[in-house]
Order: sequence, then C-alpha cells, then structure tokens
Amino acid sequence: KKKKEDEKRNKEIAEVKKVLDKAKSASDGAKKAVDGKKAEASSLASKLAEKAKAFEAAEAKVTSAEASKDKKAIKAAIKTSDDIEEQMDKIKADQKKIAEELKALEGDLASKNKATAAEQAKLDKLIPKPKEEPKKEAKQSKDTKAEAPAEPAKKK
Repeated sequence: KKKKEDEKRNKEIAEVKKVLDKAKSASDGAKKAVDGKKAEASSLASKLAEKAKAFEAAEAKVTSAEASKDKKAIKAAIKTSDDIEEQMDKIKADQKKIAEELKALEGDLASKNKATAAEQAKLDKLIPKPKEEPKKEAKQSKDTKAEAPAEPAKKK
C-alpha cells in the first residue's frame, strides 16, 4: 500500500515539475520581452534627447537668420526646425505606443510569475523540506574550518 502511495506521489511530483518548468520558461520569455521593450524605450529616449538638442540648434539658426534678414536662410532654417520638430513628435508617439506595450508585457510577466509561484507552492507541498537547522550548522562549521587556516596566512 505504501509503495502505491509513493508511486502516485512521485507521478504527481513529476507532473507538477513538468508544469513548473513550462511556467518558468513562460516567465523567462515574458521577462526577455519586457527587457527588450525597456531597451527599445531607452533607445527612443536617447534619440529624443538628441533631437531636442538638434531642435535647439535649429531654432538658434532661425533666430540668427531672422536677424540677418536673409529670406532664403530664414526659410531653410524654419524648414529644418519644423522637420526636427516633426521627428520629435513621431518619437514621442512611438514612446507612448511602447509604454503601452511595456505595460501589457509587464502585466503578462506578473501573471506568469504568479502562475510559476503557484506551481512552486504545489511542488513545495508535495515534497517535504528537510529541516533547515542541521544544514545551517554543518555549513557554519565548514565556514569556520575554511577561515581558520586563512588567518595565519594573512598575518605573515
């Protein structure tokens, strides 16, 4: 009877492990998607900052062209300024779109992490954890043994 129960438990553990592995894999994929989207957002922020500097320079050219009263130069400077402003607006629109996509991806990641945690909890219930106390003591004694010979070497 005990053997049958163990077999049933082991089968259940194997199933939960399989589901947990899939859940972990899904979480990892979602995390990579979030990281990729964050990198995209960061890249756009850099582009926008560059365009803002270019826009300031273009506006300064408009001002100096207006001061010189050179109609051709004024027209060219205004066109350049307008083009840069248009590019900045497009980047801002892309940023807004990416922010929305990122929010959705982060939500997806959160739900996948929650599913992974739920599967891990199931597995933890199926597999009783060994008591922690003896492990910690054993580790501490290893640490003190490792440290003891190192100290005389430092003094030399």
